[in-house]
Amino acid sequence: MTFSPDLHNVSMLGAGDRLRTVGWLRPDHEFTRGSVSDEFLAILKHHIATAFQPVAFGGWHDCEFCDACKGYGNLIVPTSEVVYVAPEMIVHYITEHEYCPPNEFVDAVVDCPVQE
Repeated sequence: MTFSPDLHNVSMLGAGDRLRTVGWLRPDHEFTRGSVSDEFLAILKHHIATAFQPVAFGGWHDCEFCDACKGYGNLIVPTSEVVYVAPEMIVHYITEHEYCPPNEFVDAVVDCPVQE
């Protein structure tokens, strides 16, 4: 998977002042570790399960940390200021590799209307 630092404004899905990347991890780059609330994790899982997928890429991505998870989708979380773009594997990174996403992304996920 392509690495992108958290809150960067360039991704495989686009670029610009109103785009922010979150959770595009690789083992050869440091990332913030910590815990998240059960409420956030439940909301994040629901968003990923029902996410609008305007862009599809061929094939899937294996977790480069443990090879125990595969993913191919993306999560788009819009706010009035920016749009966050994360890989669907962000849940795996949080639960299995202690990734802690930025607080502004956590707030955006919790505030985002259901994507059904």
